Amino acid sequence: MQDLITFERTTKNMKKITITLLSLFIMTTSAQAQFEIEKLFGGINIGWATPQGDVTTYAQGGIAYNGFLGYKVGDKFGAGIQLGETLLGGIDSSGSTGFLGLNAFGISTAQLKGWYSPLDGDVKPFASIALGAATVEEPSVTINGEEIPGKTSTGFGGEAQAGVSFQGVTLTYAYVLGGQGPEEGNWNQDVGGLAFNYSRISLGFIYNF
Repeated sequence: MQDLITFERTTKNMKKITITLLSLFIMTTSAQAQFEIEKLFGGINIGWATPQGDVTTYAQGGIAYNGFLGYKVGDKFGAGIQLGETLLGGIDSSGSTGFLGLNAFGISTAQLKGWYSPLDGDVKPFASIALGAATVEEPSVTINGEEIPGKTSTGFGGEAQAGVSFQGVTLTYAYVLGGQGPEEGNWNQDVGGLAFNYSRISLGFIYNF
């Protein structure tokens, strides 16, 4: 028996959400009296996600990464968009949950984000809040050529983050509201409506144009 587990990307919904958020960001920056390219900044983060609450029954941790693009508003504030992916998993030795004891979930986010940094200089502490959409997905499973389709659920998502930047290199901690599990999961029926919240510690980099 050859088992193949693949994540089905929920491109339609997330693509619409991403385009909407990007349009809002462009309209906001275009509304400024003078657009200045040097006020643009962008970056990436990659780190470890630790599930919180009841979802720990099914997942114990995973990889999280995101990318963002922002525009400085004054000396201490910034606004922009953030897109992220998180892969959570866990192993149930009893085999009573998931697929033969293996649990896996994907979380995609598309959000508007605001930053605040009170200090200038090489070392900069900062905080941010992001609000938008989050999609939780159980992967599809192909067994002996027969596919069991994955299940998805899209709803509200957000995060609160605090961190420090040293010459563009960042260390951050965030608490993330990752959406809710699909109402009719293909592996675990009990994940329906379950909050997929998690904490995240990340290393990253910010580039100022």
